[in-house]
Amino acid sequence: MRKHRVPYQCIQKCGTNTLIAGRGSSIDCFNLEDGSLSSTWKCPVKDIIQKTKSDSCTDIPQGISSPSPPTKKRKISGEAEDSWTAEAKNGKKANARSNAITTSLETPAVTTLTVTHNGQHVIAITGEDKSIRVFKWDGSGLGNDHLVQINNSTILSADKFGDVYALPLLEPKLLGDQGTLSSDSTSTTQTISKAFVPAANNLTIHSMRNRKALENQKRQTNQHAGKPAPTFEYKLLLGHVSMLTDIVLADLDGRDYIITADRDEHIRISRGIPQAYVIEAFCLGHGEFVSRLCIPKERPDLLISGGGDNALFLWSWATGRLISTISISSCFEKFNTRLETSLGENNAPVSQNPTSKKIAVSGIYHHRESEQQSPTDIIIVTCEGVPAIATFILTSENRLKHLQTLELAGNVLDIIINNSPDQNSVVVSVDSFHRPGSTAERRDDSEEVIKPLLSFQFQDRMLVEQNLFDLERNGDVIKHYSTQVTVANLPSLLYNLENLRKKDDGLEDE
Repeated sequence: MRKHRVPYQCIQKCGTNTLIAGRGSSIDCFNLEDGSLSSTWKCPVKDIIQKTKSDSCTDIPQGISSPSPPTKKRKISGEAEDSWTAEAKNGKKANARSNAITTSLETPAVTTLTVTHNGQHVIAITGEDKSIRVFKWDGSGLGNDHLVQINNSTILSADKFGDVYALPLLEPKLLGDQGTLSSDSTSTTQTISKAFVPAANNLTIHSMRNRKALENQKRQTNQHAGKPAPTFEYKLLLGHVSMLTDIVLADLDGRDYIITADRDEHIRISRGIPQAYVIEAFCLGHGEFVSRLCIPKERPDLLISGGGDNALFLWSWATGRLISTISISSCFEKFNTRLETSLGENNAPVSQNPTSKKIAVSGIYHHRESEQQSPTDIIIVTCEGVPAIATFILTSENRLKHLQTLELAGNVLDIIINNSPDQNSVVVSVDSFHRPGSTAERRDDSEEVIKPLLSFQFQDRMLVEQNLFDLERNGDVIKHYSTQVTVANLPSLLYNLENLRKKDDGLEDE
């Protein structure tokens, strides 16, 4: 009986021939020349234990003159109830995020990977412990950086509240031993007691009872330091009034820009640092959430966007002008339909009607094919829960033309394009755990195990599969894939874009 393992939820290229892949809570490094596994980093358990203790609520003694009631006691031990038991007792669905934290404290999943422009550092975000980890890349594996300090190196980080912050790539004085930059971590934060200042004053209260309460509050010299403040410097750059979904940096005519997209169908064009608060334009036209943005490297004046709509949008982003759109529903029609059974008398099935699932664009990538006499710009598009890749040509007239739809053995999770001098290849991470076309139904153990990483090359503008990541040829990869990895709520880790879609009746999910 075969066991289908956790796939690679995110991948990135580092240097000239290295693939960085996040699988559960670990990060693997592959050689792109022969597909061999070179090294693996795993999140230390002690980081999570420290994180849990710092985030846990403790009982704070309340004095007689305290203006607030005693805090409620919370269970902070590992004896958490099972989510199904809690659901049965409370009569309602347990919170998914709380379940993820209580069941997977020792394995915070890597949700995002990125690499600095100089290729010297790898940045990983682990969502469950709300941390940004910075690694030094030495050409053979990941190592936590304690020695190198780079001036004018900044991380732009966006949160679910719509705010974008500027953080240092490396702290002036690194603390801890894991290279973690975390707003909640005990290794990078300090507790500061400050003078207590009541929010009320004699002008805002009138009753005798409230005045006595105010006098009691003034007698307090210090207040309890709540959430520890980060010791590194960070700056708020800009903010949306909705959940931010993607961010890209642009450079046009010698000026820097920050382009952000949100759940409320907006694409915002802001100036770069330090004037990020200045809005230059908006790209308005989407009817659903915007999930992905892409600026072709060789054509920096154009922006391609996609999301919950059935189309791709091509913009002149500097002016906010919509140039053209192209429908992508027909490209994925074969993989994006399902059968709905109509019931007759006594709930007997009478017919099956094919209906189309809604599209959620999960990736937009640009590749310049230079083998022809004139360079060709190719746009690669993937959708959530769809086992296929669609390619388009970006014409000189600023139009997108459908080129190919390639069916794969599993749902596409992430893509990197390897534009090295030796080869122009595309590496695809596919879902080896769930059935193709499904975001919840897992594969049967009797089914054949598929490779979680696939490699393709462009031949005459068409993608043709290579045999780079060969499980039979690479014994170390076979051994590595056989290692069981436990990640709580795997479907929500791999597939979360549909949660951005608003209900048809205008009510959003809680």
